[in-house]
Amino acid sequence: MICRPFNGEQKLNAMYIESVWRIGIQLEGEEERGGVKRAVKRLIVEEEGACMRERAHGLREKIKASVRCGGASYNALDELVKFLNTE
Repeated sequence: MICRPFNGEQKLNAMYIESVWRIGIQLEGEEERGGVKRAVKRLIVEEEGACMRERAHGLREKIKASVRCGGASYNALDELVKFLNTE
């Protein structure tokens, strides 16, 4: 993922994508053809991009497990609905 944040929470989201989850690259400053070209090359050609794709796939599987019946997100939403229905 190539991130180009402009304002608000986009900057925080881009920082998480690049530095915490390590599944993308953040472009900063003025957009230049060379900068975008280097980012695309890092993601598609270089080993770094392959590692990012592998981590993204792993996150995808964790998210799928979380929203399935019995998963953490599923259970949290189910508890909220039950709580709201009791009042």
